[in-house]
Amino acid sequence: MKPLISIIICTYNRAEILSKCLASLLDVAIPMYPVEILVIDNNSSDHTSDTTRQFISLSSEKYIARYILESTVGLSYARNTGLDQAHGNWVFYLDDDAMITASFFTELKNCIDHDFDAFTGIFRPYYITDKPQWLHDSFGSKKSFSPGIGPLGEDYLCGGVMGFKKEVLHAVGGFPTKLGMSGNKVAYGEETYVENILRSQNYSLGINPKLEILHLVHPKKYSLRWNLKSAYAVGKSQKEIGFVDESIFIDSLSILFKHSFIEIPKLVLYRKFKERYSLKYLSLKIIQPYVLLAGRLF
Repeated sequence: MKPLISIIICTYNRAEILSKCLASLLDVAIPMYPVEILVIDNNSSDHTSDTTRQFISLSSEKYIARYILESTVGLSYARNTGLDQAHGNWVFYLDDDAMITASFFTELKNCIDHDFDAFTGIFRPYYITDKPQWLHDSFGSKKSFSPGIGPLGEDYLCGGVMGFKKEVLHAVGGFPTKLGMSGNKVAYGEETYVENILRSQNYSLGINPKLEILHLVHPKKYSLRWNLKSAYAVGKSQKEIGFVDESIFIDSLSILFKHSFIEIPKLVLYRKFKERYSLKYLSLKIIQPYVLLAGRLF
C-alpha cells in the first residue's frame, strides 16, 4: 500500500540520539493510515546504519521503513535525497534529536486534511543531563501565535517539525544545498529560503499548535559561547538568503532601536517581576540580537 506520508529523518554521526527518536516512533500506537519512515544517513562514521536497521526490524508491523545513505555531507543534500526517495504524497521532516508525542499522528493527519501546501508544529525541550539552572524553562521551545490549527501567519516553518506536499516541495526545487548544516558546521537558512519562495508564490502555509514534538537541548547548547555563535550564524544566513533583501541596513537599524529601547527594558522587568530570568540568561537574551545583527552586516 502506498504511504500517505513519508517521515524523513536526516542524521549525521548521532546514533545514540537517533535511537531515542526512533524509539519514540515505536512507543506510539500504530497510525490509522500508511506511513513510511526514511532514515537518511548523511555519511556517518558511527553505528547509525546498525541503529537504523535494528529499528527497521522492530517496526516492520507498524511502518514501511528504509535506510538510505547520502554520501555528500550537508543537511540539504540529505533532505533532498529523502524528498526524491519518498513514496508518500506528503513528506514530513523530523529532526534526529526529536521525539514524537502520543498525539503526533492524529495531529499530522489533521494538517493533511486541512490541505495546506506546507505546515509546521511546535516543540518543547527535553534534556539528557540535568538542565543547567541558568537556563530558563522556555529555552529550546517554540510556541505558536495561533490558538488552533490555521494559517501560518506570523509564525514560521520550523526545520525540526515541518511537512510539505511532495509535488510542491519539488516544484520549488527542494532545499538549497549552499545553505544549512554541513557535518559539524553550524549554519541555517535553508527552510527559511523555501518558506520565502512558498509565501511569494501564494502557497497555503499552516501551523498546528497541537502538532508537538520534544526537541533535545544538547549539552553543547549549555554555553553562552555556543548560543552566540549560533546567533551569528543565523544572522549570516539571513544575509545570504536575502531575508531582508536590499533594505538589510534599514531593517537592522530598526531591530537595533527596538531591541535597545523596548526589548531590553522588558527583559529587565521580566527578570525582576515575571519570568525570573537568571542573570546569565538575561545576558544571553540581551546580547544575542546584537550578535545576530553582526552576522547580517559583516
